Amino acid sequence: MHQPHVIRLHGPWEFEILSATPNADAPSNSVIPRVRWPADTGMLLRAGKRPGVVLLCRRFARPTGLEPRAAVALCISGALAGGEAYLNDRMLGDVPPRGALVRFDVTSLLLPRNQLMLKCPSPPPPGPDQQAGQPLLGEVRLEIDPA
Repeated sequence: MHQPHVIRLHGPWEFEILSATPNADAPSNSVIPRVRWPADTGMLLRAGKRPGVVLLCRRFARPTGLEPRAAVALCISGALAGGEAYLNDRMLGDVPPRGALVRFDVTSLLLPRNQLMLKCPSPPPPGPDQQAGQPLLGEVRLEIDPA
């Protein structure tokens, strides 16, 4: 049995916070232009508002040299609050919370240029028994199985 070829989608990611409690004096969204992944939830708290939804966006090119029978899976693990995954504006499905791994077959959805978007509810601020700075998301990767 062979191992799939792995491409890790560490970054750069675009990071946008959609506020749950809009303030009339402030714009409704905060954009933090680019972050490396994994990033911690402390970034949300430093944004200066109570976040509601976090949008994470990563652009990437279609892997080169794919054989006609190759299968490409998008793997997402470690989502602290869960969420939804989209590829090129098409919903792939739900991402489970608390670190569970999810795989989506994206072979037929890949374009020469792709945009992955994760729409996640922001986690609440850490309680007294929780560690601050927990990662919002673990690893995101493409796995290519040459079949």
